[in-house]
Amino acid sequence: MVTKSKIEISKGRVRLKRVKQISEGIFSTLFDITLFCLYLPICSFGKNPTSRDVYKTFSEAEDLLKDINYDTFRRSLEILHRYGLIETLKKWSNEPKITAAGKKRLESTLPQYQTSRFWDGKMYLINYDFAINENIIRDKFREYIKRLGALKLQDSLYLISNNPYIFINKFQKEYKFHGVILVSELDKKGFLGQDNLKEFIWKISKLEEVNNRYAEFIAKYKHQRKTSLIKISFDYYSILRDDPQLPFELLPKEYLGNEAYLLYQGLIKTTK
Repeated sequence: MVTKSKIEISKGRVRLKRVKQISEGIFSTLFDITLFCLYLPICSFGKNPTSRDVYKTFSEAEDLLKDINYDTFRRSLEILHRYGLIETLKKWSNEPKITAAGKKRLESTLPQYQTSRFWDGKMYLINYDFAINENIIRDKFREYIKRLGALKLQDSLYLISNNPYIFINKFQKEYKFHGVILVSELDKKGFLGQDNLKEFIWKISKLEEVNNRYAEFIAKYKHQRKTSLIKISFDYYSILRDDPQLPFELLPKEYLGNEAYLLYQGLIKTTK
């Protein structure tokens, strides 16, 4: 895995703020933006292209990439190849060749839409307490459980629909912290009050806001046939990143996550 410190050079003259603007906050480095553009791909190149040929084709095809100068782009290609994420330019024929390691990196960076979501019918409360000198580990743990779909109820108190025991044990073995993590199981009978479980989840996860963004995405792209594939992708992933992807049993019928996913899959197959 290429660490952030090893790829700082790939930012070049493109400032971090601009990189995030280009990618709608999905990527924080030009390195990953370049890899993603090669993965799609946004265009064809012809046989044995040079790095300048690739840069020219990219910049002409995508307005979003015009802020990236050639030297910065070339360095990104060199780093991608150095760490085995793409094949050498000499092996390209019409399309760039992303290696298995390159695909794995993107999969670990991009949010993935889960078409199958097993649910055991339980919800789990996670409560944690770390020592003051373990603040960094606490922050890592918070981000870790958020990626698993945990929803914040209060500081240090989260609700999750996925059984978290295996993941928490894995985290503990990796970081060997001395804090305390408590996990409590709740079935549907464990929720009391006026709100039913779906309504409660809808409120705390801010699904209405995410759903409205999905609706805007569908309205914007449903009837478009020619548009930027990069822009479509960044628009979609910026929403998916904020979608907790709860079990389908907990989602209302009007939720548009699956419709947006199917639309995006259709667009990337037909848009060139």
